[in-house]
Amino acid sequence: MVSIAGPAAMFTRRFFTTSAAPFLMIGGTEDAIVDFETHAAIIPERAPQGTLLAIRDGSHVAFADPAEPAMRFMPHPDNLGCMALTAAGVASTDGASEGDGEAEAAAAENPFLGLGDFADGINPQATMVEICTRPLGEALHPGRQQLITTVGVLSFFASHFALEEDERRAARELLQLEIAEDFPEVSIHL
Repeated sequence: MVSIAGPAAMFTRRFFTTSAAPFLMIGGTEDAIVDFETHAAIIPERAPQGTLLAIRDGSHVAFADPAEPAMRFMPHPDNLGCMALTAAGVASTDGASEGDGEAEAAAAENPFLGLGDFADGINPQATMVEICTRPLGEALHPGRQQLITTVGVLSFFASHFALEEDERRAARELLQLEIAEDFPEVSIHL
């Protein structure tokens, strides 16, 4: 299983121990939309079978295909994403019609509400994802971030699903050692 800049704070260690499936989290340290420290940095502690591929100065929006070449000259692609998301949030609450129930309003504000509780490995108090709340620094070039992501995802899947053990071993070495040697902005946490 792979998550690229996905929200994970609501998942407890129990959630990650309900499956033996290998897990890769890829996150950028300059992600303004899904905060790296809150959601990605916790993976090595919570997911025993998890690996974190951290991209220093990686942003959230730069993971998306249109970011390269469209946002290659922007200092931080998340500026555009934050403008769109915060405007959409205002529009969705302003546009609520009479008769909408409290449940619909709560679900619109927090789409993760109702995922489960502690018995399911979900911390309901941590389901709200705060977006665009911190100042943005300089972000990594989107093309480089996407290249790192592609190498990470392909090596992760090959390390588990390649037909030959030699291929799986080479892919594990690429993911666990060589990618950080080839890309100085990468750190791997097992």
